[in-house]
Amino acid sequence: MKQKNAKNLLNVFQKTALAAAVLSLSSVASASAFQLSETSVSGLGRAFAGEAATADNASVVATNPALMTQFKRAEISAGGILFAPNLDVNGEILSTGTKVSDHNIAPAQFVPQFYGVMPINDNFAIGAGINLNYGLTTDYNDNFMAGYLGGHTHIAAVNTNFSAAYRYNNWSFGLGANVVYTRAEIRRNMGYLSELAKQAVNNPGETIANAQKNGVITASQAQQIQAGLKNPIIQQAVQHAAQQINKLQPNSTLVKLRGDNVSFGVNAGITYNFNENNRIGIAYHSPIEVHFKGKFTNSLSDLTSDPVINGLINQELAKQGIIPTNGKEIDGRLKIVLPDYVELAGYDRLTDRWAIGYSAKWTNWSRFDELHATRKATGGTLFTKQEGFKDSWRYAIGTSYDLSDQWTVRTGFAYETSAMGHHYTISIPDTKRYWYTAGATYRPTTNLSIDVGAAYLHGKKSHFTEEANNPIQAASFDVTASAMLYGLNVNYKF
Repeated sequence: MKQKNAKNLLNVFQKTALAAAVLSLSSVASASAFQLSETSVSGLGRAFAGEAATADNASVVATNPALMTQFKRAEISAGGILFAPNLDVNGEILSTGTKVSDHNIAPAQFVPQFYGVMPINDNFAIGAGINLNYGLTTDYNDNFMAGYLGGHTHIAAVNTNFSAAYRYNNWSFGLGANVVYTRAEIRRNMGYLSELAKQAVNNPGETIANAQKNGVITASQAQQIQAGLKNPIIQQAVQHAAQQINKLQPNSTLVKLRGDNVSFGVNAGITYNFNENNRIGIAYHSPIEVHFKGKFTNSLSDLTSDPVINGLINQELAKQGIIPTNGKEIDGRLKIVLPDYVELAGYDRLTDRWAIGYSAKWTNWSRFDELHATRKATGGTLFTKQEGFKDSWRYAIGTSYDLSDQWTVRTGFAYETSAMGHHYTISIPDTKRYWYTAGATYRPTTNLSIDVGAAYLHGKKSHFTEEANNPIQAASFDVTASAMLYGLNVNYKF
């Protein structure tokens, strides 16, 4: 009998607006298209054009290891790039017309880097480096009414790279091993779903009518639910659930997942020198499988006071990835794949002073198909979300000019396509981007050089609807995005 009552109670909750709150556990969004191109400041000045074929400094360790054979002396390179985005989101929840807006959701971040290259002889070189190859932080206000779609998202992948290269005639071949430490935190809040949940348990009749009106349930289902609410056991359970749900606020935690992992990958590259002034290169970086080990929690509590009914209800909820944790932390697992990418590039020194670089880069974002977190103890689903990313392209052209032996200036332009497929998300709204860049190198001595660079990124304004598990959750958004980047790097030859 209790099992039947549990299923009836579950039906009441699933088919009304409460489902908008509970089922949102599956609405966690990933940090979309979070690959970082910022491997060097000299590269920043020319929009990272020709990276797989240009040997400005030791940062080649991060782009194409085959380029290490271009160095005659050992060299180190250290510095970083400040990324200052301006990302604004304006929208509304479609079922209610509730306005949802937030501004400057992506804080400024510093992307450090350190590299070293050491030639062993005329044909063989080794190198190592540390940089961030993937990274993202977005942070919506805790009371953001669409907090179940966009809250706090942070991911950082610190890449340590060990490389070797060999030259054979005009060809050079490079191979590298990557050790990647990745940490992540995803947090989503209830937002306006806290109000819907309260309405569901405090005014079930009105909630059922609205659910039928919005197409969430049929007239027949509405009648079945109304009949179920007449059951004394279900009435008592609803009253207890109301006590728990009335404690929820827009800033109550719906999902919080944090974890870290050490993963491994490889990279390889080839260059061909037509002569000392003209070179082409191709570089490949493998996918990185990240198996996060961490903690999962939320502010959701058991819906009834009866442990038997709770157990039966939670069994059914678990099948849909819904785990009320009562504020406790659960050991969880989450696997994501950082995609592989290929860059084809060219470098041409047209005169003694003037050189150009150009490149096309393909990133296999279609690997990023799904987020699926599981419970360590049982393997049961904590949440799942289809991502459906698509492959992206980046095209760049840049130039450098030697004003003197001490000064070189650079400029460049790049265009990037979006990795968003059919599942748009505000956790980081990815758009088409245009890069406008400039930079310079100053050489106070023959051994020391200093790179500076700046870039303006213009993101195409986008309008999209972020779908969810329930029509009540869907919201439409307008997103405007831009960013400034500033870099400083110091290089030293031994």
